[in-house]
Amino acid sequence: MNTRFMGANNYGQIGNYISEKAEKQGLIWEICGESFKNPVLVNEALERSKANYAVSKCPMVALTPDLCDKIKKGVVTIKEIEKNAFKNRLITYRTDKNVPLGIVSASYGIVQNKEAFGFIDMLCSGELADRDHTPVITNAGVLGYGERVFITAKFPNPIILDNNGDDHVDMYIVFTNSHDGSGAVTGLITPIRVWCNNTLALAMHNNSGKFTFRHTANVMQRLNLLNEENREFAYKSLNLFSVYEKSLKASFEHLKNIKLADADLERILAEVYLTERELKIYYATKDINSSDISKESKSVIGRVKDCVASGVGQNKEDNGTGLALINGITTFYQNAHMYRSLNSKFRSLTEGEAKLKTQKAFELVSQLR
Repeated sequence: MNTRFMGANNYGQIGNYISEKAEKQGLIWEICGESFKNPVLVNEALERSKANYAVSKCPMVALTPDLCDKIKKGVVTIKEIEKNAFKNRLITYRTDKNVPLGIVSASYGIVQNKEAFGFIDMLCSGELADRDHTPVITNAGVLGYGERVFITAKFPNPIILDNNGDDHVDMYIVFTNSHDGSGAVTGLITPIRVWCNNTLALAMHNNSGKFTFRHTANVMQRLNLLNEENREFAYKSLNLFSVYEKSLKASFEHLKNIKLADADLERILAEVYLTERELKIYYATKDINSSDISKESKSVIGRVKDCVASGVGQNKEDNGTGLALINGITTFYQNAHMYRSLNSKFRSLTEGEAKLKTQKAFELVSQLR
């Protein structure tokens, strides 16, 4: 039986796997944040999304039983508290709510949200490019208790993927700043295929579509709010977009022209989703349904196959191509995968599992001719 891009019904239908919190449809930053119909500046975006808070650092203290007992009795001294502080670890916290955000090293440099995103105003001002290449801030939001903040800016002209213009990709840059020690000040080119709202944050060959600034002691020197510094970062964003846009369009054309045999589809999904041990079993047996491969792995592959076969936004003309495979995987993560929360979905799509798995599949299928 030809199983190419047919649903793997042994493992259930797509709808059975949509988590309650992830059922909301639309762009993840529209769901998680505030949307702006009219142009706004960074300060207004942060204020309206309640992201205009300050962050500071304090000692990380071990609450041992004896210290807790003294605190309850009201007899603890500052010296006793300092004695229980970790020497090379600090806590970041929101100063408005005194909420802890993360554990960081002593050399960690805090970058306030206003400072991290200062260059976006220049990027969106129209000073650096004509209107057709000048993005507009569309969304901003806070993830978790404030561990991470994001601002998205949309470029005005989509990338057209077909002759009649029905299939096109909107281009965004997602800027994030973190306060929990997990990331950096980041700008990420994030294309959205409009008719299915699938996130396609892919690295294109030599262009990662991303730039970062780590939270180190000298990070503020690199993110100085002087116009010269702002201009440098704004130009970097525009150049990143310009190169990435050309690479993305060429890659889509290449994916459309790649014809996948059933064996190719199965092999790529095995490479992407099986563990190292399971992958050895697969190559030894050529059987994705081997009893030595876990039910969990087979279930995920089956659900992805469902999305490849008939997921949101699949075009009949693309059936059996590399583009159908990539769109199916992004559909799985956008609409069918279960997430613990919308925050975890946001991180997965922009930098976590969804992005990494899609990237691996993209690299594997791009090698085919």
